[in-house]
Amino acid sequence: MRQALALIVAVLILKDAAAGEAEKPKFEQYRAKLTGGRVHVRAGPGQNHTSLAVVQTGDTVFVVGVQGAWARIDAPEGCEVFIAKELVKLAGKSGTVTADHANIRAKPSEKGDIMGQVDKGASLEVLATEGKWLKIRPPKGITAWISAKYLEPPPPGATVEK
Repeated sequence: MRQALALIVAVLILKDAAAGEAEKPKFEQYRAKLTGGRVHVRAGPGQNHTSLAVVQTGDTVFVVGVQGAWARIDAPEGCEVFIAKELVKLAGKSGTVTADHANIRAKPSEKGDIMGQVDKGASLEVLATEGKWLKIRPPKGITAWISAKYLEPPPPGATVEK
């Protein structure tokens, strides 16, 4: 009898938890304008992450998420990221991923921040070769981070101090 009661209580608790998650509003993606002069786009949410590019006041970015005081954005024009050369079949200035899943990194090193992954068969635009690495234009779906205080409007839910 105790086990049955405990099972019922556990099911009710899980049901309430699932209902709470389902009620969480989805982040509405949007375009925002830069307001802060020269602003670094980074590989992660914080100044300790690699700077990938610098954007200017008036530039626009596509905001896809938020974490604290940082906005996740589609990697903007000018960002350069890297993939291990051995995972790509080259054909001039383009390449095709040959591995099932390949990490896209912020630096030409296995220690570089992982920006995301691409799947086998993905097409890449190759900008340059750096040793065992290819510098590429960020593929679709690769995101970067920017301080939300430089965005107008700021992302909903961001902890922004102006």
